[in-house]
Amino acid sequence: MRTVLQKALVVIGLIISGTALAAAQTDTTAAFKAALAALSTGHLERFTALASPLHDNILYPYLRYAYLKHEIRQATRPEIDTFLHDNTRLPISDSLRREWLLELARRKDWATFLAEDTGQGGSRIDCARAQALAATGQVNAALSLARRLWLAGYSQPQSCDPVFSLLNAHGVMTPALVQERILLALEAHNPGLARYLARNLQGATRNLADHWLQAYNSPTTLTGGNSVALGTSEERDRVLQAAFLNLARRDPVQARRIWVQFSSTQIALPDYMRERVTRAIALNAAWDNLPQAGAWLASLPPKAVNDDVRIWRVRVALRNGNWLGTLKAIRAMPRWERALGTWQYWEARALDALGQPLEAEKVAAPLSRKFSYYGFLAAEFLQRPYATGNPLPTSDPTLQRQVSRRYLIRVALALEAAAQHSDAKAAWLAALRPLHRSERLAAAELAYRDGWAYGAYAAAARAGLRNASRLMFPFEHMHYIHAAASSNGLGPGLILAVMRQESAFQASVCSDKGACGLLQLLPETACWIGRQAGFGGQACDSQALSQPAVNIRAGASYLAYLLKQFGNDAALALAAYNAGPSTVTRWLSSPAAAAAKPGSARWVATLPYGETRQYVESVLFNRVVYEKRLSPHTAVATATPRYVTTEDTPRLADTILPRSPNAAPGTPH
Repeated sequence: MRTVLQKALVVIGLIISGTALAAAQTDTTAAFKAALAALSTGHLERFTALASPLHDNILYPYLRYAYLKHEIRQATRPEIDTFLHDNTRLPISDSLRREWLLELARRKDWATFLAEDTGQGGSRIDCARAQALAATGQVNAALSLARRLWLAGYSQPQSCDPVFSLLNAHGVMTPALVQERILLALEAHNPGLARYLARNLQGATRNLADHWLQAYNSPTTLTGGNSVALGTSEERDRVLQAAFLNLARRDPVQARRIWVQFSSTQIALPDYMRERVTRAIALNAAWDNLPQAGAWLASLPPKAVNDDVRIWRVRVALRNGNWLGTLKAIRAMPRWERALGTWQYWEARALDALGQPLEAEKVAAPLSRKFSYYGFLAAEFLQRPYATGNPLPTSDPTLQRQVSRRYLIRVALALEAAAQHSDAKAAWLAALRPLHRSERLAAAELAYRDGWAYGAYAAAARAGLRNASRLMFPFEHMHYIHAAASSNGLGPGLILAVMRQESAFQASVCSDKGACGLLQLLPETACWIGRQAGFGGQACDSQALSQPAVNIRAGASYLAYLLKQFGNDAALALAAYNAGPSTVTRWLSSPAAAAAKPGSARWVATLPYGETRQYVESVLFNRVVYEKRLSPHTAVATATPRYVTTEDTPRLADTILPRSPNAAPGTPH
C-alpha cells in the first residue's frame, strides 16, 4: 500500500512540477515579448527591467541582439565583438555583423571596418569595402573592386556613388568603361539605365550610344548597311543580339520577320548569335501559344537545341493534340530527362492515343506507384489506387530526447513559442542542416508535438519523407478553414492545399512581391475581396493578413470568386490565383488554346509560365491528399472517367465543388 501511495505521490509531484514548469515558461515567454515590445516603442528603461531577469534564458541573446540593433549608432566595438564571439551558432550573428559593418561605414571608421569584415556579400557592403580599402591606402585593390561593382547591368545603391567617384578621381572612368556598362545594361534588358549612362558621354561616343539605344528600342529600322554604325563587330553583335532578344519577348512574329530579312544580308553574324536569337524567337512563340511555334521549334539547327527546346517541342505537340509528334519529341530527349515522371506520363498517354495500350501500360505502371502529381495521374489512367508514399517511421523517444537537447533546436522551438516566426525559421533550418535523416525526423516530431506545422513539415521534407502523414500534410487552423469553406461553398481540402503550397503554414511570411500570410494575398487583392464579400477593410494591410482568421477568410473568398469566374474549374481558378485572372483570360483567348481543353491535364502541362504550371500541379496534388485525409474511407471522386483513350480530359481528382457565391466582376491582380 505504501508503495502504491509513494508512486501516486511521485506521479502527482511530476504533474505539479510539469504544470509549474509550463507556467514558468509561459511567464518567461510573456516577459520576452513584452521586452521586445518596449524596445520597439523606445522605452529603454522598461526594456532593461524586463530583459535583465531573463539573462540566463535561452532567448536572451535575441533580446541583446534586438537592443544592439536598435542602438547600433551608440554601439561600441567591444559590445559587438562580445556578442559575435558568444553567439557564433545563431543566424542573427551574421545579421548583426552586417548592421555593424554598415554602421562603421557611416562613421567612416575604415580601419575597424576592415578588421571586422569577414567578406560578406551584397552591394552595400562591397561598396563600403572599396571605400575602406581606398581610405587605408590600398588603392589598387579599391579600384579593382570599384570597377567590378561598376560593370553591372543593373543600378547599384546610392551608397556606391563615392566608389564610382573614386574611379573618376583616378582616371579609370573612361568613356570605354561607360560604354561597357551601357552594353551590359542592354544585355540585361535595362534600357533606362543605359539611357542614364549615355548622358555621361559626349561627341562620337554619345552618338554611338544613341545608335545602340535606337537599335535596341526599334530593331525594325535595322538593315545590313546601317548596322555598321553600331561600332566594332563585337559591339554590333552584342547590341543586335540584345535588340532581337528583347523584340522576341515582345513580338516573336515581328522578330522572326525582321531577323530572317536581316540575317540574310551580307553581314557575317557569329553562329552563337544566330542560334541564340532563333531559339529565343521559337521559344517565345511557344510561350505565347502561337500556332507557328511547332514549325519554328522543329526548324532550329541542332546547335540551337537545348533542354528548353526539347521540352517545348513536347509541350507544343501535346497542346496541339499531335500525339505522334509528342511521342517523337519525348523519345528524342536524353534518357535521364525522358525518365522524369512528367514525360513518362505523357509518353504513356501518347502510346495509348496511338493504339498501343499495352506499351502505354508498361510505361505508366511504374509511375503509378509514385506519390506525386504525375504518379496520381498515372494511377487514374490505369484505374489503380493512388500511391500512399513511404511509411512514417516509428517514433524513437530516445533519439527525440537527444535531438531535443541540441542548442539550436531548443532556440528555434523557444522562438516559435514566443511568436518570433522569422527568427525561429532561420534557427530551425540552421539546426536541421547538420542532422542526418533519422535526427531530422525526430526534430519533425518535436515540432509537431509543439504545434509548429512549418517546423514539422520542413524537417520531415528534409528527411526525405514523401507521404500523406500528419508531418507532411498537417491540419492547421481547421476552425477558420471549416468556417471559410462553409461560407464560400468550398471544400476544406482545397484551402489546405493552397495554404501548403503558398506559405507552408507560415502565418506571418510575406513574399518579395508583397503577398502575405497563410494564403499569400496581396493587400490590395485582399482589401478588394473583403469589400466584395461583405467583411469590409479588415484585410487591407499586411499586418492584418498575418492573422490566420483574416487571411483564411479573405483567401477562401478570393478562391470562390475565381472558381465562379472560371466556370467552377479548379485548375483554371488556381492558375488565376497564381498568375492573375487577366493572364489566364489571355491564355484562354489565344488561337492555340482551344486545342487543349481548358482545365485538363494537357492544358495544365502546357501552361506557358513554368511557375504557374508547377503551382497548379502541386496544389491539385495537395488537394487529393488532403481530401483523402479528411475522408479516409471515401474514394476521392474525379470529374471525368478514370481511363480515357479518345479525349484528354482527366483532371487530377477534380472533385466537383458546390457553386461558389456570386461575386462582382473585375478584380485587381
